[in-house]
Amino acid sequence: MQRYRCRDIIALYRKRWGIETRIASVKTTLEMNVLRSKSLPAIAVEVAATSLAHNLIWTVIHQAARQTDTRADRISFAGAIKAILSFSNSLRVTSGPQRAEIYHRMLDHIASYTNLDRPGRTEPRLIKRPRRRYRDLKTTRPKAPEALS
Repeated sequence: MQRYRCRDIIALYRKRWGIETRIASVKTTLEMNVLRSKSLPAIAVEVAATSLAHNLIWTVIHQAARQTDTRADRISFAGAIKAILSFSNSLRVTSGPQRAEIYHRMLDHIASYTNLDRPGRTEPRLIKRPRRRYRDLKTTRPKAPEALS
């Protein structure tokens, strides 16, 4: 049986927090907490599209961080999405040097959305949303009224 030092376990737990915030951004901000597709191929497309969007947004966040000497992990994922959406029309209708200027302004804007640096932060595992107000259907629909009484 292999034993681990207490400080190594604590360090791993703190690193886990960064992973959990990335998963939360996919589930909450990109609204992938509920898959809407019904067939397996459509679910695969939905997951791939969301993963692509997540990676593209983080690519832009890293560009903004590099341009402004800001730590990428301090830039808000939700703020980056808002900035990208607000600049997207301008970027779509312009070209050449003007587009590059707008893109650089967008990166500056993205870097201005920062989260607080809270080293050593840990969070309890709690459910944010209330449970559904209806019970699960555990029988066939014709028999459900009988099961409720």
